[in-house]
Amino acid sequence: MNTITIPHVSGREALFTDAVPAIALLNNQWRENDYQARVEARLCYSDDALHVGFTVWEDEVFITKFEKNDAVSADSCCEFFFRPDPDADAHYINIEMNAIGTMLAKRNLPGEPFVYLPRSENDAEFAIETTLNAQSWQSYRGPCWQIGYSVPFSIIREFFPGAKLCPGWRMTANFYKCGHKTPRPHYLTWNYIGLGAKGFHAPLFFGEVLFG
Repeated sequence: MNTITIPHVSGREALFTDAVPAIALLNNQWRENDYQARVEARLCYSDDALHVGFTVWEDEVFITKFEKNDAVSADSCCEFFFRPDPDADAHYINIEMNAIGTMLAKRNLPGEPFVYLPRSENDAEFAIETTLNAQSWQSYRGPCWQIGYSVPFSIIREFFPGAKLCPGWRMTANFYKCGHKTPRPHYLTWNYIGLGAKGFHAPLFFGEVLFG
């Protein structure tokens, strides 16, 4: 199990700076071809939110999903799954986002019905930023694209009221890059998933996240 310590920052503007260490997604799982993108995730927190970012180096993107809570894992997609209070609650939040910012966000536990996270019509509370959009992605030819967003603590605590989310707190999580219906399907992870199936939804393989 990998372990990271995430920094406290004054605001989201620190996300893609040297103040927030990059987390490499090095496990290329369930290979169906020789595709190998380079992917770095970043995670930090401020007083009121988690801040999540991905940088992906690849020559093309594949986008078919444009509506809120679409199945974006089919596209060029980055995902962040986390248990905010792992010692008290087995549920986790999964946030999946394609390269143009289409987001799927749920609270989940295998074997139970999922619950969508509350979101405003324009997702303003998540402050989604992307380098590509619905108009520009078709002309993308590299070298890299980025997505960044924030998860308000108020939303996390709505589902996990015991989560402290402050210095010394511990979560578990995993980061992913996928695209299971792209021309070259791929499944990259931060923590290795020891399953024969494509099991991103396997909290057993989450790594440890410590709040610094």
